[in-house]
Amino acid sequence: MSKKTGDYKIPYDKDGNLLEYPGPWIKDVEYRDNVPFDATLHTTGYERGRSAVRVIMTDAKTGAKYPMFISDYVDLVTSRTLVKGLVHGTWVGVKKGSNYGLKAVQA
Repeated sequence: MSKKTGDYKIPYDKDGNLLEYPGPWIKDVEYRDNVPFDATLHTTGYERGRSAVRVIMTDAKTGAKYPMFISDYVDLVTSRTLVKGLVHGTWVGVKKGSNYGLKAVQA
C-alpha cells in the first residue's frame, strides 16, 4: 500500500490524540493541517486492529498519543537512536489507505 504525506488534514480527538481511523462513532473529530512539529516521543505500547499493527508513541510533554505504522517505526529505529524508548525529532502525519499515523521527518 502506498505511503503518502501531503496536503491533507489529519484527524485528532478532543484530547489532542491523533486518530488512526476517524470512524463515525467518534465524536468531536477535529481535522488539523498536516504541519510538521517538533516533539520528544516515548514508545508506550502497540495495538492491533483494522488489519494493521501500530506502535503507540506518547508525547513526553503533553501526553498526546500518536499511532505509528510498524513500517514507519522500523524506519525510525533503524535511523535514529532511542534511549529507553524516547526519541526527539520532527514529526508529520501520514495516511495509508483510510488509516492515519505519524512518522519521523528525515533530516
